[in-house]
Amino acid sequence: MLDLKSLIKHSLNSKLYYEKFKGVSDFKKLPFLEHDEILQRPLDLLTDKQNVASKIYFSSGTTGKPKTFFFSIEDIENISDLCKRFSILEGVNSSDRVLVVLPMALWPVGELTKLGHIKTGATVIPVDLSSSALKNVNSIINIIKPTIISSTPSVLMEYIKKYDAPHVRIIETTGEKLTGGMRNKIESAFGGVVYDAYGLSEAVIGVECEVHDGYHYWGDYVILEVIDPNTNEEIEEGEVGEIVVTCLKRKLMPIIRYKTGDLGRITKQRCICGLNTPRVFIEERKEFSIQLSAGVSITHSQIRKVFDNIFGETPNSVEILISHKEGIDKLYFKITCETLNDDKYVIQALQNISIDFLDLIRLNLIEIEVSLAKSMKEDIHGSAIKFIDLRT
Repeated sequence: MLDLKSLIKHSLNSKLYYEKFKGVSDFKKLPFLEHDEILQRPLDLLTDKQNVASKIYFSSGTTGKPKTFFFSIEDIENISDLCKRFSILEGVNSSDRVLVVLPMALWPVGELTKLGHIKTGATVIPVDLSSSALKNVNSIINIIKPTIISSTPSVLMEYIKKYDAPHVRIIETTGEKLTGGMRNKIESAFGGVVYDAYGLSEAVIGVECEVHDGYHYWGDYVILEVIDPNTNEEIEEGEVGEIVVTCLKRKLMPIIRYKTGDLGRITKQRCICGLNTPRVFIEERKEFSIQLSAGVSITHSQIRKVFDNIFGETPNSVEILISHKEGIDKLYFKITCETLNDDKYVIQALQNISIDFLDLIRLNLIEIEVSLAKSMKEDIHGSAIKFIDLRT
């Protein structure tokens, strides 16, 4: 594992960091790593392009184009060790049977979650969210009788309606925002205690303890900063700002001072659970987004981009109604515009929001309906995009 000074020195082997960090020695003065840099220049972030065995994963699809991530075998081992630490904090042990229902192919979280639990000595049953095994998950549950289930909140909320297996001790959630109402319903249905984890494809960060008051994180794995999203200046402990993360566990594709887009705060006060590790509290995203199945989300800017491409500019108004019926998230777009366009053309354009969004459509987990109408008011200026979430 690298310390901060060694990580920065090592990062200069990459083209992008060499350009960004050349001549800067103070960590707090290093330029931030931006979303678009990872998106557009993943190969330029690599510190070794030829001689390191590696695996490639992709982001979970919250942007129109997924980000590409390279992990060396050493990186995977190091980060799965952190996931093991999460599991131990939750109370996982070698007698547990863990059902992991997460994407296992392109998204790194499923694989790292699986490996972390294996390192505790637990028995792990991985079920890929995109596999045919998902249709038989109830049968799998009744056969193996898991003591722990690990998945996304939306997947667990869907299973509530048909879960009839024995109760579990622990339910692990990640990948999506977990509301208090969702936590209560999941715990009531599955009988265990929910432990939520926080992280990104760029960096696994923290996990709840039994107190459920923020996410504990460890300074030997990640460094978190909180900055004013307008000025980029660091703000005081306890104040809300944009979370910036540096991962000390990734050598092949270092993540240094990455602006996450998440708004939150940190505290270094001892938790009443007894741990003296710092905690991070996540408030919201800088940009409003709506969470869908399997950790996929769509944002205001993604929708705006779609309609800019169709109409040349966003129509006068777009209302997006999100409902859930019979296991399917349904998106109904009510569009007011001056020029009436073919709704099939609009639907086709919406399918290009992201790869993972398209996968939800192909797996019949998302339905899109479009209604187009000419503007009835000539005094409307500008445009508006409004999300209305009708799901309970």
